[in-house]
Amino acid sequence: VTLEPGTYTVTPEDIQNGLFPDYTEFSGRKNYVLFLFSGNNSVYDFTDVTINVETAVFNAYTDAYDNFYEVQTTGNNNVLKNLTLIDLGSVNDYPKNGACNITMDGSNNRIEGFHITAKGSYPYGYGDAFGKGGTYTIKHYKHSAFLIRGESNHAKGVTIIHRTYGHCM
Repeated sequence: VTLEPGTYTVTPEDIQNGLFPDYTEFSGRKNYVLFLFSGNNSVYDFTDVTINVETAVFNAYTDAYDNFYEVQTTGNNNVLKNLTLIDLGSVNDYPKNGACNITMDGSNNRIEGFHITAKGSYPYGYGDAFGKGGTYTIKHYKHSAFLIRGESNHAKGVTIIHRTYGHCM
């Protein structure tokens, strides 16, 4: 599958208009997903494609959910390549709970040649200076860039510009 080259932007209005209704469940947690790759044995080519995600999208879903993923693989034996994925907005915009740019589930998937700019978390720039977990002074709203969770999944030649409080990879 090859997406036509160009720049695409996901806005809060797109969410409100029902253009991105996909979600997954993992360990009993509901996770909204902008781009869900659930098929098997496919190659997705994003050469010369930029997808901008406005950070206000993090809070555009009105019902309860646990995490927000921009890209998630749940299928097996897939290759996703050459996407530029940029979060546009303030570093201080943050998700209702957690967010992650890329989440790899399934098995034997490969993401290669991605260029990711992750933005939006709270508190930005303070790390865990205010505590985290059970005892904290300020509640954290984390935004990680890349989670590899499935069996034998891997990333190759990925660049991450990480401007969030959360794990980079």
